[in-house]
Amino acid sequence: MDINEVARTSGVPASALRYYEERGLIASVGRLRRGMTAVVITASTDASWIRPLASLRTRGIGCVVVLADAARYAAYEAAVKAEATGEEVRHDAAAEEATAKRRRAINHALAEYELKAHTIEPNRALGEILIS
Repeated sequence: MDINEVARTSGVPASALRYYEERGLIASVGRLRRGMTAVVITASTDASWIRPLASLRTRGIGCVVVLADAARYAAYEAAVKAEATGEEVRHDAAAEEATAKRRRAINHALAEYELKAHTIEPNRALGEILIS
């Protein structure tokens, strides 16, 4: 998939993609060939990036999706800080529910393409997450 295809399917202009690549925010992976596996690691809670994965699968390229759940890390960091300072942890139920709703939407969108998301969590090894 070339940069113009990525721009078309993602809705992000090619010039923006090139800019992000120059700044090191995204990286091109070179040419993927049949039998290879693409590993997608993202903290995005927007499901729009999932659709291009379907085109990879139709070309015989496997996909592994790893989600970095920023909300879980923020909650973990707040709990560690509260424990160290003796403060009480504040929970924002509305924000937690909104995050859970976005996570369910991503998992549903991935399931449409028969993909499963592996979510990185605090205090859990990545290898353990990928095997489970």
